[in-house]
Amino acid sequence: MFRDGPSEHAGKVWNIPLRMVVPKPLQKPHPPLMSGMRSEAGLKRTAEKFDIWNPASGTLEQHLETLATINEMRDPSLAPITMCWNLFTDPPVIVANLQPLSVDELCEQVAAAAAAGVEAVSIDANFELAYSSPEEWLALPKKLAPVVEAAKG
Repeated sequence: MFRDGPSEHAGKVWNIPLRMVVPKPLQKPHPPLMSGMRSEAGLKRTAEKFDIWNPASGTLEQHLETLATINEMRDPSLAPITMCWNLFTDPPVIVANLQPLSVDELCEQVAAAAAAGVEAVSIDANFELAYSSPEEWLALPKKLAPVVEAAKG
């Protein structure tokens, strides 16, 4: 879909008929691809086909260790995989062993990630149960502003 001209795909799960998809991305050969896979096979695919790894549960130390493993599996001719760590303000029930993080805890985690050279951190508030009004959601960026400062070091 990123190449010049029309594209199509026929696969086991889904099909895309011959179509022209525009606009094409500026990045060549494609935009950075992000993976959140964690299985052994998924980490191997991440090393082979992706540019960014996006873990969501676990400690920073675990993620850095896994990132090193991914990069050891990676073809040396390719740039190393970078990491975008996904932290939750209030994790979804389906993500086991995660607790909600306060703004202070988010700041600590983000500062540690920045100090460790993590490329990016995503603060995910999609599962936040404490907010029920538009006003509360609109106030969230201001509430999380200290996290941005923590990322700067």
